[in-house]
Amino acid sequence: MLILDLIREYSLILKLKLLSLKYKTPQDDWNRGTKNTILLLPGFSETFVFLKPLADKLHELGYPVFSPVPINSHSKIKDLAEIFAAYIRTNKLTNIVCLSHSKGGLVTKYLMDNFPDINKRVELSISIATPYQGSLSGYLNFQSLFELIPSGKATQESLQHRKNNHKIIALYSKFDNHVFPNKNLVLPGAKNIIIDIVGHTRILTFHETYATVKKILFFLATNLAITHMHGKFVHR
Repeated sequence: MLILDLIREYSLILKLKLLSLKYKTPQDDWNRGTKNTILLLPGFSETFVFLKPLADKLHELGYPVFSPVPINSHSKIKDLAEIFAAYIRTNKLTNIVCLSHSKGGLVTKYLMDNFPDINKRVELSISIATPYQGSLSGYLNFQSLFELIPSGKATQESLQHRKNNHKIIALYSKFDNHVFPNKNLVLPGAKNIIIDIVGHTRILTFHETYATVKKILFFLATNLAITHMHGKFVHR
């Protein structure tokens, strides 16, 4: 069963990579809407297309969606954070919900922890499959992957900043084929939700993921405490 899941996982990655060649920029009407601003932060070696399935559905619900393009997702976390900070300021974005995948969640956390003016504009961060405690895959030392080494400087400094963790909801799969060990997807002090799916990327297109994100945004819009939301929360 795991082998079949992994075949589906890497087939999806290939599909999204090919779609990334087709869709170079977000659609023109994505930034129209009356609800919270959704800011997309893709992961390592990804474009906004990886988050497009979720973004399309949220846009249909009335959420304006923004994503700077092009960006080099192989860049270091700090450099990407500076690009996103400049983008937020230039576009005067407020009431932001950051929707990120993998390394994009680390960029979001760096933004919130190191750019006070940006943190004031971010209401919530919803990260998906983010290796908050690092991953052994960081030892591959390809491009900026070294930043993911669990004992490395970037990972440890990020974990030391906990003041904004209460604004982060981390979604992660029951088995992640890119983050080792799986427990490193959990962020202490955040709300951590297990999604019943196998795959680092398949979680992005899984119906339970969309349903969970939709429910989180509903609670945010109605000013209800997300801590009271029913679901598979793992409190740390």
